[in-house]
Amino acid sequence: GIGLDLAPGTGPVSGFGAMPAPSLGPPAVDLTPPVLDPLEILFDDMGGIFDDDNNDDLAGLEELAQELLVNDDGETAGAGGYPMMRLPEPAPFAPGIVPAPTPSSQHAALTRNIQSSVLPLVRQMVGAHAEGRPQFTSSENEARSSMEQQDLVRLGEFMHTSLTGGASGKAAIASPISTGQQIKRRDGSGVGGRLCDLGLPTSLSVCVSSLLDAADASCPERYRSAAEVEADLVLMVSSPERYLFGHASVNERLLAPTTDRLPDRLYGRSLAMAELNGAFDRVVVQGGLREVVLVKGYAGTGKSALVRQLCTPLATHNGHFVTADFDEMGHVQPMSVIFQAFDNYCRAISGAETHVRLLRNATRAALGPHDNVLTDLMPNLRLLMGEEATQTKAVPLGRIETLNRFIHYFRLFVRAIASKKTPVVFYFDNLQWADKGSLELIANLASDPKLSSMLFVGCYRDDIAGQPGHPLNSEMNRIQLSGILTTYISLGNLDVEMLNEFISDTFNLTPRITRPLANAVHAKTTGNIHFAVQLLRSLYDDCLLRYSARDRRWEWDVEAIESRDVDDNVVDLMTRKMLTLNQNVQVLLKVAACLGSRCNKDTLVKLLGTNPSGLNTVTSSLEIVISEGLISKIGPNHYKFSHDQIAQAAYTLITVEKQEALHLSIGRKMRKNATTADALRSDIDVIVDQLCRGSSLITDENERIEVARLCLIVGKKALSTSQIYYIKKKFYKKNVEILTYKNLN
Repeated sequence: GIGLDLAPGTGPVSGFGAMPAPSLGPPAVDLTPPVLDPLEILFDDMGGIFDDDNNDDLAGLEELAQELLVNDDGETAGAGGYPMMRLPEPAPFAPGIVPAPTPSSQHAALTRNIQSSVLPLVRQMVGAHAEGRPQFTSSENEARSSMEQQDLVRLGEFMHTSLTGGASGKAAIASPISTGQQIKRRDGSGVGGRLCDLGLPTSLSVCVSSLLDAADASCPERYRSAAEVEADLVLMVSSPERYLFGHASVNERLLAPTTDRLPDRLYGRSLAMAELNGAFDRVVVQGGLREVVLVKGYAGTGKSALVRQLCTPLATHNGHFVTADFDEMGHVQPMSVIFQAFDNYCRAISGAETHVRLLRNATRAALGPHDNVLTDLMPNLRLLMGEEATQTKAVPLGRIETLNRFIHYFRLFVRAIASKKTPVVFYFDNLQWADKGSLELIANLASDPKLSSMLFVGCYRDDIAGQPGHPLNSEMNRIQLSGILTTYISLGNLDVEMLNEFISDTFNLTPRITRPLANAVHAKTTGNIHFAVQLLRSLYDDCLLRYSARDRRWEWDVEAIESRDVDDNVVDLMTRKMLTLNQNVQVLLKVAACLGSRCNKDTLVKLLGTNPSGLNTVTSSLEIVISEGLISKIGPNHYKFSHDQIAQAAYTLITVEKQEALHLSIGRKMRKNATTADALRSDIDVIVDQLCRGSSLITDENERIEVARLCLIVGKKALSTSQIYYIKKKFYKKNVEILTYKNLN
């Protein structure tokens, strides 16, 4: 599928994980020189530190090279002098895919051989070059520089011959080539790719290619000193899973742009992680405490990624995450995000046999027969309570009494589920969009002196929440005044070195190779990690970043990237990308954005077409947005925008003058589809929210009365729940706003 004949070859080689080579055509020169003695290959006519006039150095290198001829088992090495390894049968090879080898003894052997054989030779070169730098004249300095470059070329010839020479135990390959000129005449600029075809890791192949190009000033990736070679080899042997055996093949990484295919490490966040881990240890590991950690930073700085690092250690301590993610679009029912978060927790716990008995007993003891106070808002609490769940409704009380009763029993419930045996991390994301009721509830829980083993972690954008009068500030001040330990963590953009480390890991190439790309990306994004990821994907879409089937590695055009006009922020970048998608996909993104950060497939089908054609359109459109990394599937029929900035970009696809009209259209269609009382009861919150957002466009008196009636239903619905304290003004006031004086009569 990529225009090359990639049928399996027949030439296994030494190194590791032999891989069939593509058909590259006949060689340009005769490739059957006589077999040379390994020492002759290594030292014949070498300049620089291999100068025959320096007998002491030569004797030491001869001794070192002789050691290279014997592997760890005492067996003679291959013709190139590099310790040979026996290989398994070549792995099946599918066109267009580079098979990534699995960890094996060959991997360990290759890493060990680089460390024990090649690195000492390189370090000896580094020392010799450093000691031989007196204050020469300008011309002598140039001569010395040329001599060092020739040393690097000789090292490349040695490594090329060592890695490709000899037999693999299955078949022999062409005799080793002894000079860089012959190698380049045969392989051209694809030396690295040919080595990859023979089964060698990409980074090691690029290392050899860069050594052979050391004397070529026109090659941007050439080595300029032995110290650079040493640095690359040290990275390979210290992190072989990243630089040797972590292949970025054609079907990985940016080709399928989903976040779970990118490196899951954190970059430049060691201090922030240490602070977060400190709070985690005090609350979860030691137990018995409660703390608050607030992580602030601009959008796209990796706040959520930082908090997600706690998932694995929390699971080892029988703990659970309770996640509340607030939405820029707002919510019909205040505090509904928190209720939904604990409702999801109850459902998850109910299916965990190891915890359900312990938590069920604790919850029953805490709530007694009053679980019905909470089950209207957290129906899955009945699953946790089991057969003893109260079946009757809670006794109606007045507005203030209802609120106080709810807070009392909700506190008892949270105290019951958070203990030393079952610690809880309550994580709330995008606090800058939280409603006042939710913020007050969070503050009430965090200030509860009888609550223990719960870590509150909140993330927010300080450019929004830091504005005067934002309700988050007053509630966080109230938490601090209660005496609870509060830790503030501030995240900024990555510097160019950390961004380069991220890009290096993404493409499994050493930082030396990816630095020019990192410099260009950093200049465009100022190191905002989310912006950088989306820009890399955009560069891939525009063919400025591509995977080379010949060289088995990622390549890029730095000059074209530097000269390209890039949007000032990630929202504009993503909006421009969305505009390239077909109209059906754009319509789906607009409707999903109107509904908030999450959406349900059934709702989308009802809005975009209930016939088979409409269902197919929704299904195919969802597949496209998932493949583009715009939306993620989080349940059988549930989807979520991959980032709130992506949701924001989708909403900006709708012109301002058409936003109210689209909300009104969605509300009308959902109301029309709610043909039964159960359907209306299920969707009424969303229906009312959409109709209210477009209510200024309603001119028909009967429709205005109908919308007002629906607002009244939502208000009355809240009477039976603890939300009435916060919700009554919103919908009763809207009820009156919609109606004219005549309607009221």
